[in-house]
Amino acid sequence: MHRSIPLPFIRLIRSTVLAACALLALTLSAHLSSSSALQAQNSQWAVDKSASSIGFTADSLFGDVPGTFHEWSFNGTINSDVTSAAGTLTVQVASIDTNNSTRDDHLRNEDFFEVTRFPTATFRIQSVEPDGEYLIVSGSLTIRDVTRPVEMEFKKSVTGNQAVLNGRMLLNRTDYGIDYNSRLNPIEEEVVLEMKIVLKK
Repeated sequence: MHRSIPLPFIRLIRSTVLAACALLALTLSAHLSSSSALQAQNSQWAVDKSASSIGFTADSLFGDVPGTFHEWSFNGTINSDVTSAAGTLTVQVASIDTNNSTRDDHLRNEDFFEVTRFPTATFRIQSVEPDGEYLIVSGSLTIRDVTRPVEMEFKKSVTGNQAVLNGRMLLNRTDYGIDYNSRLNPIEEEVVLEMKIVLKK
């Protein structure tokens, strides 16, 4: 003869099971939310080189001379909200282009960059400090095997899956051993370095 289970006991078991299921659901939800947050935090941007540029402007007696470097690469990471970064930007100096082949060849020789001995220039990021819509990027710049600390200000614009960083700073070329000058067309010592870095997810 089977005894029936009292109704209050059945209700207790049912309540316990429901509570356990609810706790499991909350645990899974919290875990998934944590995983999503971690993925967002660790998401990285890729540099869109086709839309980016690294250039400069040098002043001389006969006028400003703009130039660009066609070959460069960035090896590093940038966080999801573009407020922190780490890595190294490497420029192949021989890719310099001022829209004048004779002048470009002169810039590649020992009077200026001496690319056969010093084929690359590098910028190593050491810190990034957000300041409203700007980023203050500090690091070390190496040209002709001379390394000096520099600070560059970038204006940041983020729209959906694209971020654009526009930066510029003044460099004294003589600090890096580039002290050649022309008697006919004297060149200013300070050069404006400009970067436009476009990032995409």
